[in-house]
Amino acid sequence: MGREPLTLIEKLDQRFPGLAAQVNAWFEQGVTALAIASRLEGRYNVPVAESLVSSYRCRRWVRQREARLRRRLEALAAEEAQRKRARKAQSGTPRTTGRGEACLG
Repeated sequence: MGREPLTLIEKLDQRFPGLAAQVNAWFEQGVTALAIASRLEGRYNVPVAESLVSSYRCRRWVRQREARLRRRLEALAAEEAQRKRARKAQSGTPRTTGRGEACLG
């Protein structure tokens, strides 16, 4: 799979470093694409159509968010597995007398 062309937001980020990170933060906060387009024009004096902000959200932000969530879930699963192994190792297997009864000492 080849590299996708840059979105307008990514091109603007090259001109205004931090712009894409700000757009991502606004999406995380639940700001609409229309409001983001308005904020970009107010803050950076760059007119951006709502459709281009929506396109960035669908083409990049959602994928990035899903990848972050997937990595987070994998990390949590790995931590839980490690805790289970540690608990199992800590508790150990009780010794038995051979008749299915646990030894006390």
